[in-house]
Amino acid sequence: MYYHIIPIAKINPQKSTFIYHSAQELSIGDIVNINLGATKYLGLIYRQAYQQEIKFKIKDITTPIKGLFLDQQQINLMENVAEKLHLSLATTLFILMPKLTIKKLLISTLYKTKKLDLIKRNYRQFYINYHFYEDKLKYYQKIIGNCSGQSLIIVPDIISQDNIYQYLKKGNAKLEIIKLSAQTKSSQQTEYWRDIHNGQIKVVIGTRKSVFFPFNNLQNIIFDQAANNNHRQWDQNPRFDSSILVDSLAATHGSNLYFVDCFFNLSCYQQILQQKKYYQLQSANQRGNIEVHSGDELNKISDLLQRLNKKDKIIVLFNQLNKRQLFCTKCQISLDNETCHYCNSTSLQRVNSIYELWQQAVKDKYDGLDAYLFSANNKSINTNKSIIFATVAILPYLPQMQWTRLIIADFTSWQNHLDLDRQFYLRYILNYLLAFKKPLDIFTSEKGNPLLLVNDQQKFIKQQLLLAKNNNLFPYHNIIKIIIKAKTKITLLKKTDLLIKFLSSYILVDELYKTTISHDHNQLYHSLILTDYHNHDINKFIQCKISGVYWELNPYQVISNK
Repeated sequence: MYYHIIPIAKINPQKSTFIYHSAQELSIGDIVNINLGATKYLGLIYRQAYQQEIKFKIKDITTPIKGLFLDQQQINLMENVAEKLHLSLATTLFILMPKLTIKKLLISTLYKTKKLDLIKRNYRQFYINYHFYEDKLKYYQKIIGNCSGQSLIIVPDIISQDNIYQYLKKGNAKLEIIKLSAQTKSSQQTEYWRDIHNGQIKVVIGTRKSVFFPFNNLQNIIFDQAANNNHRQWDQNPRFDSSILVDSLAATHGSNLYFVDCFFNLSCYQQILQQKKYYQLQSANQRGNIEVHSGDELNKISDLLQRLNKKDKIIVLFNQLNKRQLFCTKCQISLDNETCHYCNSTSLQRVNSIYELWQQAVKDKYDGLDAYLFSANNKSINTNKSIIFATVAILPYLPQMQWTRLIIADFTSWQNHLDLDRQFYLRYILNYLLAFKKPLDIFTSEKGNPLLLVNDQQKFIKQQLLLAKNNNLFPYHNIIKIIIKAKTKITLLKKTDLLIKFLSSYILVDELYKTTISHDHNQLYHSLILTDYHNHDINKFIQCKISGVYWELNPYQVISNK
């Protein structure tokens, strides 16, 4: 018997299957051992091959693996995702397939489900908008409690996974609930693979790797924190958004798909416009007290600390740490560059950063006490310090921490009116913080009310779409956002120049809309928006092999009028 085999590996997109010979009859979906060149791989039996298709010398399948297979639903999902991401079947299978312990599978045998016809099932999509974190968890418990089949909750990170798991486990002690992520041991994943297929596990809380497990009665899929950027895969090869996976999974199983978050983004807003059902979880309680402070930064800090109780657990959130600002005494403005762009002066005065001002103010208020610093490199939540200085790395940990008040330091530094991503991100953070019903203080040096950013989300998104159209930033169809990463500004500019030279052979350079350079975790980011290209050019663009360059197709999901 001859079979088309898909190797579970990243290979040339032009080649997805290879023909192999087997001395015994095998089934579609079986996993086998194969030799591809000098390397051994696992392979999926995709379909039967015929004599007239054989053009080269055929290799034999070495050994089939008993107990490991993909059912027709998983194969349908693989094909759907490959088509949406423009990937080969082999690469798609590689990114979806979890790491399993093969030896353990040889001991236990799995039982196959009946073959399913290759059809697209009807499924329903909902967008759930919540005001309070607790309301969201209660809604999850309600969905699971009313479900007779299986439920899958896709989370953006393992911290969010722990928070949801603890809450649901407490309210559903007898229900079999598991956590799945890249950190789950392969032996444990193997057991879960079998138990999910047999229907013993009813609720899975996992990252994107959990999408490809063999659910046999998947009724509900919850896409938690739908607007969170952590759902996006930043590895260029391949790069994808987990929302594509859950959409394909829902279509395969005919499941209810819930997009849940405290804030809209353009992608979710587009789904609402396409007649997807939208619900807003209302709460009788009001949001926490919000206070906006404007004026001299040092005086504002001292005034607030004087009013606070020393028993309070306070978190001060910074956009950047240890970044000293430059100040032009002639023009009386703060700058990020070494040269004033108004008078071209290079004799700039260095002033203390907002972070340093807060450090000194806390020492004065608390008799020399240093605040605890929570950052991407220091994530301990077990601290008795009254004051915690933190970056956005603390956001997923907030549900686990005991805190009474949160302060956003220098709100002005978070704003970037030229960057749509930053505008969405800022609103997302504010809505996320308000969901905890704790007092929130916002420090700003600009006039205006930051609270306007949390009101009327749909109006904001409509305005952004209208602004984009009026200024011709990009058309209503065909958008590519290119993100360039580097550690120094010189390297960033060199990479940008190389990229433009590469693209100039296909498009006009004027068709690139440049955004400002932004900073994040000791990395520099430069975003370019490509505004005019043809679909057949996409494959040419993504062949660019410049390190640190990432491509995002249609990042804002802008709706076409054509």
